[in-house]
Amino acid sequence: MSWFKKLSVLFASSAMASVPIAASFAQGAPAGYGHMINYVQAHDQCAALTWHFTRVENANKTVNISGPIWYDDGSGVSFAKGAGQADGHFTLTVATLSGNGPAGTINGQRMPDGSVDATAVGPTCFAGTYHIAPGQTSVK
Repeated sequence: MSWFKKLSVLFASSAMASVPIAASFAQGAPAGYGHMINYVQAHDQCAALTWHFTRVENANKTVNISGPIWYDDGSGVSFAKGAGQADGHFTLTVATLSGNGPAGTINGQRMPDGSVDATAVGPTCFAGTYHIAPGQTSVK
């Protein structure tokens, strides 16, 4: 990877990490907006992975979901985009923006309490089943 690309990934990662994080509707986000945040610690030769998705509710109770996914070591950045239904089910398509960012899909459901159960399908360091508690900002 060229020094320019490495520098670009570093700046993008730094900018994304410094974004103020509102954890859920109940914690003061405007009505119709919310965030789905997940941090997966480094494991099995994989760098730590961060998701930060924004949810925008439509008048028909469906939601548009989008946001970045990045490896904390700067090796790759991706962008997820998709939709959720009124019942909480959602599907996101994940596309690589730079480096070795993951590509694949995330399917899941947001529960009435704000928790999320999701399954990511794609490269080994991205794939998995995740439970995100309401307001969760890290996984230990």
